[in-house]
Amino acid sequence: MKSAYELAMEKASKLGSASTEERKAAQEKELAPIGLNLAERYLRGSYPLRDVGITLERQVTGRDIVVAAIKSRLVDALAAGDYHRPLEGLVFLAQDKARVEAAAKRVEALCREHQETKRQRLEEAAEAIEQAKRRELEALGISGSAIRIAAGATEEWQRLVEEIDASFRQALEPLRADLIG
Repeated sequence: MKSAYELAMEKASKLGSASTEERKAAQEKELAPIGLNLAERYLRGSYPLRDVGITLERQVTGRDIVVAAIKSRLVDALAAGDYHRPLEGLVFLAQDKARVEAAAKRVEALCREHQETKRQRLEEAAEAIEQAKRRELEALGISGSAIRIAAGATEEWQRLVEEIDASFRQALEPLRADLIG
């Protein structure tokens, strides 16, 4: 007859320990939010890169997970339009600085091109939307110089913005791996 201790030990050995993948997933689940938090604070301007570096130096275990989360968030921020801070952060965190700096220059050019294209297309769309809405109002008997059309509040405008931004995100995707480097 076995003691309670022996039975418990037998049962525990049958269950086994967590696999390497399970441990890694648990560690990632625990540490990734730290990286995302650091990235958000940096992007808002409330946490300078110097402090991000100090925090990372203090991170004994899972530093690579925290850094990967920061880099991922910084690349995602590029798609939102502001590219100076995210690129600066990516270069700061890079191990292969030359490769990331080269990719950052390509991304800067892509961002400037995107912003100019977006500006031009939205200006053209604003005129067309305003004219169409003015005609609709005139057909209803509403006219006058006091009427201001908010083109940016229309569905057409929102669709165009999403189309332009989706095109930019698609063009940015091939550079993602070089930026995360």
